[in-house]
Amino acid sequence: MKKALLAGIGTILLISTLSMPAALAAESPAYTNAVKNGNTLAAKTRSFKQAISSKQITAIHSQYNSFTASLKSTEASIGKVPGSNNRQALLKKYVAPAKIEVERTIYEVSQYRLLSSMENSVYKEAYTIDSDLNKLDRLKKRATQIKETGGYPDLDPAIGNYLRKKEARAEGEYTITYVDGYKILINNDKNIYYANNMYDYLSKHIKETEERIGQVSGSSAREELQKLFVQPGKKEMERTIYYISRHRLMNNLFSLAQSGKAEEAKSKLPELDRLKEKAEKIIKDGGYTPLPEEIINNLNEDEQQLRELISAG
Repeated sequence: MKKALLAGIGTILLISTLSMPAALAAESPAYTNAVKNGNTLAAKTRSFKQAISSKQITAIHSQYNSFTASLKSTEASIGKVPGSNNRQALLKKYVAPAKIEVERTIYEVSQYRLLSSMENSVYKEAYTIDSDLNKLDRLKKRATQIKETGGYPDLDPAIGNYLRKKEARAEGEYTITYVDGYKILINNDKNIYYANNMYDYLSKHIKETEERIGQVSGSSAREELQKLFVQPGKKEMERTIYYISRHRLMNNLFSLAQSGKAEEAKSKLPELDRLKEKAEKIIKDGGYTPLPEEIINNLNEDEQQLRELISAG
């Protein structure tokens, strides 16, 4: 009878021992710390969601680092809690809701930061914007993909509109620095040859600026940006395009004549005459300031040498 009683007591103790880990985990320092961190994270999640509701990327950005740091520390502290069931319950309660808000906003925050960096770099002499524009386009694509994959709701359109305007301005400011540099080469340095080297790159970025302005919401906003960043460059391109074209055609004809194809080069001389006429006409019709005399003289001297070379061939 005593043995049976002892056996029963042993069974009860065994059952009690098996059920203790979860209870002990809930009272452990690791669990207490995880809950403390989790409650802090929950408060920050609520605040972060309010920032998202404000439709201001600046408000989201201002909280992002603190929010993600709290998420990281909470997840780490939960990892130290005994018992997988306890860990899963804590992760579901605290971490999962926070991660949703991070994934909803991570690429918009990244765009904002990249664009701010671009704006700060525009006037640095060694800076070229092209690789950053490519990176920005990848971030925009990922922002769409992660919401589709995760089934997350889109952020308010006002956030995207703000980023697209910031993007257009960053590219526009960069383009204007090249417009100014191009005008210096023409008007101050009076060097058509250096201007020719810049022409294609500048033309590319005027087009790029115009395309990015086209993504901005609101016709009045687009018109304002066009006036600031596109029209000055287009006017300078129109003013010089036929002089650049004349210079480039002469280079091609020089190559033909020097390679023994003088007759082929000679057949293209009428095209050279047409470019000269177009250059004069566009200056007159557009009301543009004529190009410096030194540039005209240099082109005329080049043409004279070209014609002599062709005649000799």
